[in-house]
Amino acid sequence: MKREKLQPEKQVLDHEWLRLINKAKNIGLTKDEVREFLRSKQVNYKL
Repeated sequence: MKREKLQPEKQVLDHEWLRLINKAKNIGLTKDEVREFLRSKQVNYKL
């Protein structure tokens, strides 16, 4: 996969987002599944 050079006006993701995206890929989540999760109502649970 060829990486394009980022231009200053493009949105740049920080390292934490990149790590989370890679983890989602590693467990088999699709882009659509990640988008659906991000759009859903978020609830904070105490662990």
